[in-house]
Amino acid sequence: MLLAYQQTAAPDVLWPEPMESVWQMQPGGYEADTNWKRPDITLSDRLFIGGVVNIPSEQRPWGSITWLSNVYQTSRETIYAIGARTQVGLLSPMIESSDLVDSVVQALAADSVAAPSITVTDKRMKRTTLTALLPGGSALRPMQDLLGVAFDQSRSIGFLSELVNEAGSRAGVVLDQVDFSPLGDVVLARDETYFCDWPFLLSVEPNSYTIVSGYVEDVCDGETWGVSLAIDEETRGLHIVGLAEDGARCYPKSLKDAGKLLGVEFSVPIQKDVWHVMNKAHQKVIDLERIGLNQVKTSDAIYEKLADEPWDEAGFEKWADADEAADELLEMSDQLRFWYGCLCDALEIVDWRSGEIRDREINQWLLDETLKGLRQLDHPCAKKVVTSLENQYAELLTFLDWLEVQLVPWQRRLARAFSNLADREFFQATVARTWRLNRALVNGHKQFSDQAVYAQALLSELVADGEVARKLAEELLTILEGTIRTSCAAETINSILKPYLRVKRSFQSKKTAQNFLNLFILWFNMHVFKRKKRAGKSPFQWAGIKVYAPDGRETDDWLEALGYPADA
Repeated sequence: MLLAYQQTAAPDVLWPEPMESVWQMQPGGYEADTNWKRPDITLSDRLFIGGVVNIPSEQRPWGSITWLSNVYQTSRETIYAIGARTQVGLLSPMIESSDLVDSVVQALAADSVAAPSITVTDKRMKRTTLTALLPGGSALRPMQDLLGVAFDQSRSIGFLSELVNEAGSRAGVVLDQVDFSPLGDVVLARDETYFCDWPFLLSVEPNSYTIVSGYVEDVCDGETWGVSLAIDEETRGLHIVGLAEDGARCYPKSLKDAGKLLGVEFSVPIQKDVWHVMNKAHQKVIDLERIGLNQVKTSDAIYEKLADEPWDEAGFEKWADADEAADELLEMSDQLRFWYGCLCDALEIVDWRSGEIRDREINQWLLDETLKGLRQLDHPCAKKVVTSLENQYAELLTFLDWLEVQLVPWQRRLARAFSNLADREFFQATVARTWRLNRALVNGHKQFSDQAVYAQALLSELVADGEVARKLAEELLTILEGTIRTSCAAETINSILKPYLRVKRSFQSKKTAQNFLNLFILWFNMHVFKRKKRAGKSPFQWAGIKVYAPDGRETDDWLEALGYPADA
């Protein structure tokens, strides 16, 4: 489990000794005077390929054949054929092996021709069509071409369109029957995107990336979001304990509207998205720097003009004013950049330098001091940053309250394992700093590579001989990783949804749009992540949510859940 948090780059050497070392020692160039179709694959190359291919399959490193086909830029069939020729030549040196090799190659070709045939049933046609839609992202006419090439038959545009709409309607029924209660107490990230002038409202559980709900509405306002929250709280088995959102003006009113629909006061802690605040502040830093540099260019142009003309008192005063204005802007730009750095520090979870896990009091003080400093800068760029911070000030540090709720019980368990206070502080700081530096690497800050490697090595040494210490480290890493500061989960889903919407281009009605959104949500929640830390499971599987086919059997196949099972 601990290894899941070791964010390191993939090594250049993909295979252990001696396979890659042997490959690297192969001479380059071409084999002269041969009848081979690939003279660049020399005799030594072919002997090497034959040696790898003829390693017993249970002992050969997994993926070796694919690796060979990649490094020699050829097909897997060619690799196997070279291996067969090598085997024949080595095992039967006393016979004329060319005929035998040809027979082996012909046998391999015969085996490939004798592949099992596929019966194109109605189920297979529908499953292929929906897979071409999700995750394939195909429009209806390319779907027709795909089916024609794959099955030598196709379907009309009307049939395909009706199939997609029917599947979306079924997806809505499946989603309404799903019990989301395994998520427990959840902090929902919410966001919206627009298509065909309709807002698509999405609510996402950030840790498992489960899409809890999605609605296509006529307008995006407090009332529509209030209805969304009320439905999620009342009918989906959720217990919403917090919301992560951006600074949209309709969000505050949605809580009141949700409370009216539920008949009780609906009030949960709100975490305003810190990324939007920092990104906007960073953009204003760049804007002010650009304005200052443009003012420097203006000042230099006036100076060059004065240098070519007789003394002009009025011109000199103009240059002096322009030069002074440039100096003031550059100085203000430096100050704005400094306070921007303080703002980023105020919104941190862990101090990367010391490994200190921040508490509300420290970050609140730093945020207050940052606001004071920004208010002293008399420029529209700085004032816009101040306005943005003031509008979201009360809800920027909620993540530290959520963090403390989980951190305090963990610290009690830590105290039972380490009686010495200094040991506890060192252990906590080491784990937290390792997490923070690894997150920096994941986000592309390669300047932290050496420090991250050192921190990881120190952590590995701390937990090497103690199962209790290892478990405590894993728990803290999970707590820090699960701390929600942004609504990026919902925005990530939006970024995945938008290309599929652009392929659709339009919908006949809001109902068909909702059906398509239902289909997307069911597919995404049941598709298996292929990469990174969530790889190997779907959002529903990470969340512990079960889905059932129409006949009542539990299934992980989203098409089977829709009533389109695979052929037996």
